[in-house]
Amino acid sequence: MAEPTPQRVRHLAIACGALALLFVGLWCAVQGGLMPAPGTLPAVSGKVAAVVYLILSSMPYVLSLWLGAAGWGLLVRNTLARDARNGVVIQLASGLGVMLMLDWLLALFGLLNAWTAWGVCAAGFF
Repeated sequence: MAEPTPQRVRHLAIACGALALLFVGLWCAVQGGLMPAPGTLPAVSGKVAAVVYLILSSMPYVLSLWLGAAGWGLLVRNTLARDARNGVVIQLASGLGVMLMLDWLLALFGLLNAWTAWGVCAAGFF
């Protein structure tokens, strides 16, 4: 009888599968299908590299937004969902909701600009 797969190996396999799906989807989205048209492989590979660069260069901004959402969500999680089963998911989702609501209120009163939007995000850090 085969031994069960350790949890760490299973999580690594899931992460590798997700990355493979990301790159296959990226490849198909950039060129419009699985097989490139004859003679267009260099152009398609350049487009894929450009999209990968765009993803990696925007990662600090996305990370800071999610960290701000985690900070705002921690308040919600500690007050409303202290014993929730999936606390991290509730924390991130409610924090993102709080940030969106605050940005919407700032926009409603005409106070939303780049500084106040990032200020809402930075307030979640503290």
